[in-house]
Amino acid sequence: MVGFVGQTQVFHFNRVYSDKRGCRARRIDYRHVIHSLASKPQAFRFSQYQNELFPDDNYRQLWALVDQQLEPRDACKWMVGILRIAANAPDKYQKQHEQSLGENLLQQAQDNQLPALKKIQSLYLQKQSQELTLATIQHDITIYDQLSQPLISQPEGEKACH
Repeated sequence: MVGFVGQTQVFHFNRVYSDKRGCRARRIDYRHVIHSLASKPQAFRFSQYQNELFPDDNYRQLWALVDQQLEPRDACKWMVGILRIAANAPDKYQKQHEQSLGENLLQQAQDNQLPALKKIQSLYLQKQSQELTLATIQHDITIYDQLSQPLISQPEGEKACH
């Protein structure tokens, strides 16, 4: 499926097909729902779409380990926080950021060295905010003086026609 605004393509989704005859296929992009889910992270545990919310198998395995290592409430909050960090990467780095974050955290979880969510947020979100700084230049306000000048000036000695 391809979506356009005017003549500009704004999204492209690969079509999915059901494995079972008569069942509907679905494709859920976690980036579309993660900000709503972040306000109620406990909903993640009982979501019937939980498996589709993971970007890849690294995140599925990470969730299984986190769910074992942390209390249920903390595990949901931690995992939703991680998905939110992955979703907030700049578009041009999205896939690389998402994949490296999942691989790094899975390795740490397998070594029973699961980092605190605050630490991960400070590391990854700080990098993103540095990348997203914009340089702005204030224009010269004297150009507004030109707006108050008459648009057409008449040479001296000529009379205006009425």
